[in-house]
Amino acid sequence: MKDLNILRRARLEKEPGLNAAAWALGVSYPTLAAWESGVFAPKENQIPKYAEFLGLDPMDVFEVIWEFQRKKKQARLVEVLSQGK
Repeated sequence: MKDLNILRRARLEKEPGLNAAAWALGVSYPTLAAWESGVFAPKENQIPKYAEFLGLDPMDVFEVIWEFQRKKKQARLVEVLSQGK
């Protein structure tokens, strides 16, 4: 389970509306949208509630988010190194 879209699909099964899902989680619409798109990750203390809402294991959610963030940082590092900065 390493794909960020798994989180979005789980949320869509539970609650198709992003606003309603954000309200249920106690976060704003832009925050939930940013989590799902990988712009930034939920804080560690938010992951259990997010996982419970999605019906997923908290460690699986953490693993998906961590893996995505790792790949994002690697891509940025490659970009910087290729520019010679």
